[in-house]
Amino acid sequence: MNKQKIALVIACGVGILAVFMPWASFPIMGTFNGMKAGSENIAVGIGGLNILFLAVALLIALVGNKTKSLGSKIKYIAASAGLISITIIVYFAVSFNQQIGSIGIPCEDFFGLGRNVTQAVTASISIEFGLYLAIIAGIGVYLISLFPNWFGDESDKITSKPKMIFLIVSLVVLLVTSLMASGMSPKAKATEIEAAAKVWLKLQEAYSMETMRFGSNKEIGYTSPQSSNSFCYESGITSANTAVWKATARGSLGNCKDGVWIITMTYNSRSSETKIETKITGANCEELTPNFKNLK
Repeated sequence: MNKQKIALVIACGVGILAVFMPWASFPIMGTFNGMKAGSENIAVGIGGLNILFLAVALLIALVGNKTKSLGSKIKYIAASAGLISITIIVYFAVSFNQQIGSIGIPCEDFFGLGRNVTQAVTASISIEFGLYLAIIAGIGVYLISLFPNWFGDESDKITSKPKMIFLIVSLVVLLVTSLMASGMSPKAKATEIEAAAKVWLKLQEAYSMETMRFGSNKEIGYTSPQSSNSFCYESGITSANTAVWKATARGSLGNCKDGVWIITMTYNSRSSETKIETKITGANCEELTPNFKNLK
C-alpha cells in the first residue's frame, strides 16, 4: 500500500478514536467526549460530524489503486475533509473557552459566595487530551493529503499555484471560524454600560428639574437592563439630593478585571445645580468605555 495512503488511514483512525476520548471535564459532572460536544444543537454532536468528514478521507485512501498516491484532484477532496474537521473542532474549542470565560458571577452575590463559587467552578473546567488529539489528527489528514511529495511522489510540486491558493483559502477559513466563535469583543459588550447610564442620567435630570430632588427607579420610570449576561446593575437614591448608579462586571472582560462603573449625582437645592461624578474601578477597564467619564 502507498505510504501516503497508509499515513492517511492512520490519521483518520486516530481522529475517529479521538472522538470517543474525553474532550472536556466539569466538576461533579465529570468528562464528556466528542459525541456529546455541542449535542444540544446537533443530534450527533461535533464529534459525529468530525467522524463523517474523516470517513470521507478514509474512504478515499482505501478505494482505488492502493499502490499509487492520491491523484491531483482527489487529494484536494481529502484535504478539504481534513480542513472541515479542523474547522469544526477549532470552532468548538474557541467557543467553549469563550463560554467558560463568560460564566458570570450572580448579581445577588451574598457575602461574596457567588464570586468564590464561580471562580472555583471555572478553574475546574478544562479541555482534555481527546480534543487536542482530534485537532492534531485533522491537521494530519489535511497535510498528508495535500503533500504526497513527502511520501516520495516526485511528480507533485510543493509550490504549485493551485496548492498555494488552497493553502491561503484554508488559512482564511480558519481565521474567520475563530473570529466567529470568539463572539463579541469585550469593548462591544461594554457599550451597553454607556447606553444604560445615559438613559438613567437623562431621566434623573428631568425628574430633578421638576421636583427639585432625585427619584427612585420607579418614580423616574427607569428599568435596569436585567437581562444582561455581562453586567449587574444597581441604581437608586441614597438621599433626596443624592442618586447613585452602578454597573458591575459579572466576570473578566478581556484584560479588564473586577470592573465597576459608578455614577453619583448630587443636587444642590440652593443653586439648583446638579453635579455628576463618574468613577471606574478595576484593572484595565477604562479603555472599554472611553466616554463613560465624560457622561453628562
